[in-house]
Amino acid sequence: MEWSRPSKDWRSQVLNGLLRGIVIFGFVAVAAGIYNTLADPLLPSGTKTLLSIAYVIAYLATLAIAFINRIPYGVKTATLLGILYLIGVLGLHADGLSGDGRVFILTFAVVGAIFLERKFAFGILGIAIGTLAVFGWLFSSGTLYIPPEHLANTADAGAWTTGTLVELMLAIAAILPITYVIQELERDIHTTEELLRERESRQEGLEQTIQERTKELERKTRQLQAASQVAREITSVSHNVEDLLQNTTELISKEFGFYHAGIFLLDAKKEYAILQAASSEGGKRMLERGHRLRVGVQGVVGAAAVDKRPYIALDVGEDAAHFVNPDLPLTRSEMALPLIVNDEVIGILDIQSTNEQAFTQEDIGTLQTLADQVAIAIQNARLLAESRSAIEELQALSTRETLEAWRKRLRQRPLKYRYTPLGTFPASDTAEEDTHPTQRLRLKVPILLRGQSIGTITLSRPPDFPWTEQESNLAKTIGEQIGMAIENARLVENTRARAQREELISEVSSRMRATLDMDTVLQTAVQEIQKALNLQTVEVTLGLPEDAQGDTP
Repeated sequence: MEWSRPSKDWRSQVLNGLLRGIVIFGFVAVAAGIYNTLADPLLPSGTKTLLSIAYVIAYLATLAIAFINRIPYGVKTATLLGILYLIGVLGLHADGLSGDGRVFILTFAVVGAIFLERKFAFGILGIAIGTLAVFGWLFSSGTLYIPPEHLANTADAGAWTTGTLVELMLAIAAILPITYVIQELERDIHTTEELLRERESRQEGLEQTIQERTKELERKTRQLQAASQVAREITSVSHNVEDLLQNTTELISKEFGFYHAGIFLLDAKKEYAILQAASSEGGKRMLERGHRLRVGVQGVVGAAAVDKRPYIALDVGEDAAHFVNPDLPLTRSEMALPLIVNDEVIGILDIQSTNEQAFTQEDIGTLQTLADQVAIAIQNARLLAESRSAIEELQALSTRETLEAWRKRLRQRPLKYRYTPLGTFPASDTAEEDTHPTQRLRLKVPILLRGQSIGTITLSRPPDFPWTEQESNLAKTIGEQIGMAIENARLVENTRARAQREELISEVSSRMRATLDMDTVLQTAVQEIQKALNLQTVEVTLGLPEDAQGDTP
């Protein structure tokens, strides 16, 4: 905000106003003065001419300094004082004490007090009093003479002395209050200026603080928005770890405007941090070389990995831990953030900037939060990959077990049925066969179970009715449904058989526990086993092997 400076220009403003007023009203006064001078019969013609020229010069000089702004204040003041003094001197010379000369001399002293400093004001007063004294001596000694008809007391020394003293008293009476008022006014103006400057300084400081806080808030807001955007993108990208890491580095560089972003993962022994993804061209060259850093030994990445805390190099030229990388020559600041899961460092998020002092404490908090999200995303991607692998292995194992169970089942009793106009029969018991198989259109559809074929459906019809695509798709769907249905039936059979075995075991056990006699228990066991398994002979023998004989409990 721009503040005015009254103490610097109030005198100039008053002076300009006075000069313009003199120009406006002085024209009439000059014209009247010239007319009266020329019409005065007592004045010599030379004096009349001199006074007239003086009036004109004074008016023109006043006109010039009033409207030419480039003229300095000091020149304007000196010119005005010179005009007043000149008119006063000419008036004293022409009229002595009876004319306007004393008035102009007094005005000369008062104007000097207003527009000059106090020390100069009293100097001007001294000049005015001295001028009156000189003219009094000149008239009293007869050097200057005015006819008595014009002014009778001009040569009277007492009158000049009295007039000079009166002039002095009037000047002092005017100058002292004026200088006092001006002094107080300037003191107040100075105080006001100081207050205004202080207020201006405070306001500028406040505005600067507001601007800095606003910029910092905007920067913080952009960072939070960028972090939120990166977090959303992390959760929406592919769950493949490689894609996740590469997308993360590119998003961080794009949203935060960093020169380079890279993600290192620790090896199994946690000896090396191996670069897995990078956003910059130099970083991609590092990936091709298999760039890695030794934990705790090389670079800020190694330092952050061993200390489990962020490490910042605000000026890489002065930081001993910084690893000078020829692939990233523009780096001036670097920050390494550990990726921690369950208090274990799994990797490092490395961020580099082309500016010195590019990172603040607030940046650490924001970016560390982002690094924690990246670490969780990496861990989740790993767990998901492991879960998928385990599920695939279980599915493969289940499929193998299922196929093996069907092989055993079909080896024991193959299952094959055929439908004919005579009805549905097991294929081995059906006597009717196609006598002319080449005269029929056949469609074979596999019976699928978990992607594996466990049988075939063969459909045939006369050649006059070819199979349509819709019929083929329907047959394939039926084949899949048959596979699921017979697998469910097999599982139900197995469940029933297992239940029967468990029931039988429970029944046999109950009967054996019904008596405490050893012979009766063994007899019951033989009878129940024979009944349960429909055997011809069952034998139960108690005895220890020869090498196991010895100490018995």
